[in-house]
Amino acid sequence: MAATPTPLQKTTKEETFGILCDDFKLRKKVYEAILAADIQDLEEFRFYFTEEGQVAPWIDKIVDLVKPDLLATRLRRAWYAVRRQGEFRDTDKSKAPIADLDEMLDDDELNDTKAKFWRRYKLRLPLITRKRQKLGDNIYTDAAEEGGAPSSARDVQTYLAKVGANKFVQVPLDIVLAYYFRAVKAVAMQPYSHQLAWLERTCTEERSVWVQKFRESTDDLGDVIVSAMQMRGAHWYQNGGHMAEDTANEEPAVPAPYSSTCRSAHCFRGDRPLVWLLAYQEIQCLSISMSLRQRSRRRTNSADSFRRPSAGTSERPSPGLARLLNPLLFMHAPSSGAAETPESAAPSADARMAQRKNDDLRAALKRAEAEYASVLQPGPPAAGPEAAGTEAAGAPRGRAMQRPRRVREATPGQGSGARERTPATGSGRDATTEQRGKKRRPLEQEPRAVSEAATAQRHVEALPEVEAFLKKHGVRCRRYILQRSFRAIVYGQQQAKKAAGAAAAAAMPSEAPPAPAELPPWEQYLQANSFFSKHGQFVHTVAWEVEGRRILTIVPHPARVDVDVLARALQKPVRAIRQRKLKEIEKETGFPVFVCPPFGHPEDAEGRPPVLLVDSAVTELKKPLLFDCGATGLCVPVSELLRSTGAACVENLAKAAPRAAAAPQPAPQVAPVAELSAGLPAAAQVETAMASEDAGMAI
Repeated sequence: MAATPTPLQKTTKEETFGILCDDFKLRKKVYEAILAADIQDLEEFRFYFTEEGQVAPWIDKIVDLVKPDLLATRLRRAWYAVRRQGEFRDTDKSKAPIADLDEMLDDDELNDTKAKFWRRYKLRLPLITRKRQKLGDNIYTDAAEEGGAPSSARDVQTYLAKVGANKFVQVPLDIVLAYYFRAVKAVAMQPYSHQLAWLERTCTEERSVWVQKFRESTDDLGDVIVSAMQMRGAHWYQNGGHMAEDTANEEPAVPAPYSSTCRSAHCFRGDRPLVWLLAYQEIQCLSISMSLRQRSRRRTNSADSFRRPSAGTSERPSPGLARLLNPLLFMHAPSSGAAETPESAAPSADARMAQRKNDDLRAALKRAEAEYASVLQPGPPAAGPEAAGTEAAGAPRGRAMQRPRRVREATPGQGSGARERTPATGSGRDATTEQRGKKRRPLEQEPRAVSEAATAQRHVEALPEVEAFLKKHGVRCRRYILQRSFRAIVYGQQQAKKAAGAAAAAAMPSEAPPAPAELPPWEQYLQANSFFSKHGQFVHTVAWEVEGRRILTIVPHPARVDVDVLARALQKPVRAIRQRKLKEIEKETGFPVFVCPPFGHPEDAEGRPPVLLVDSAVTELKKPLLFDCGATGLCVPVSELLRSTGAACVENLAKAAPRAAAAPQPAPQVAPVAELSAGLPAAAQVETAMASEDAGMAI
């Protein structure tokens, strides 16, 4: 029983229905009638007839048709094949899940999957026990823990004290007071001159969020205030922490009464919120109490221990006057090489405040690091009587400590007859005089400056043409560095055979050891690069040429390409198909020998890219496809290959590899077979092409 031909859709309707009529042996008049009916493609031909009974009346309308019943049967068979193919394509959903499995999940999807898995299978809540106190029927409250702070009577006896007030009252007083006290604490950390402006700006921004949330939701105002306080809590303390220390050292002026301080005419007309007025009054009270407390403390310190140094002494500034409660003050060191003055040693608070206001965070951190990490450098001795007097006055009392000797200071010898001593080191000679025998490093051995440029990251790259194709089409794939390339394996086998032949010729025939069984080159390739081959299915790419058109076929390893199926898919005779040689591919593409990936090939003379045909069994694989690119291996999902290359699937394109009794010959020795087959008949050329395909599978 003959198999039903598969209808093929071509670029034009003439070519499509011409192939359909040739496959089902329809006459030329039937072909002309189909074109006259203005049917554009196979999909329209599928729905042109609704049932088989409409085919015979349509054939009877054709004039002077020989054997209309037979042609009606053949046309009905062609229409049935087109309809079955369309129904199978509509109902076949097996390739969609396979394509989804080949897709790589992004990070967000992986994290969500992991979280869902742990919530579903691994979530175990710990057992918690707590004491309860019964207040009434079905009313319980948490009892105080042993050793903890006793709770108030309201917390224990009132059930609603444990519940949020905003759930029962639209605008609770405790929430509004919480907002007020937060403003009081935050504004106290700002400079005194900027407190009112800062409070007005920050409060306006906060209340703008209230208005927006209240309009866009159905929540009450209390819920809106709570959510805004939680969301914008950092805005109230973002730049006040580093100012509190400086403002505490300053002596703020005692402000005038409230009516004279707030000179804005809108303060008493109700335009400003009540929170601002209450907060500003609280700030003034805090400032007055702080100034009075600092005055009393300074008056006491000046009388007891913190006394001002005299004008003639260079004493370090007092810790109490320089900075209050600074635990790192003892690490400060003055700059070396210059005499300190009282003005430079103890800058005023106004100068420090002006300097720190102009600095950003980076400058402030660098300045603090330089102050705390500075080291006191010994300076040159001061000249003149004043310096001598200062040195004598500051000389240490008691016995001077001697530094231990690290090297011998003189040549050993006894008496006056000893040989001349080696001059001693230190202050015995001029320190500027260069010592004898001192080794100096040559200039070319001086350490070079270390480059601050970032080191370029090394990553695996394939051939330039292949990388350009992958980048152009956005192909997601993985690259691997191979341990051994196919070219190195073939070359090693050739060298081993030459060495074995030379050893066998030198030895006696009876002494020659039997040749060990050797694996084929591709099996050695997969075995040597097992870390790469375990990630998917290794496939071969074979290059063909049909009437000047470049054809690429992809079959899984270790299958071979069926030339008859290839000719039927291309609608060309078998004798017109020729397998390309390795040297031709290397010369045209620039790829190394034995390397032929399915992408990165140049266009032909007419500007046409190669046609890529894939065996239909490849699309059913759940693993990615592995391609050889010389020293690099590519791991490409099936969906990415079909999307980027636009390859067409052909059924039964691959066939089983023939069994070989011995190890296959190297590819360069098989190449002349294709050249000798040029003068053979068509059938002999097919057999020769199939024999030479083993060498072509290296590409």
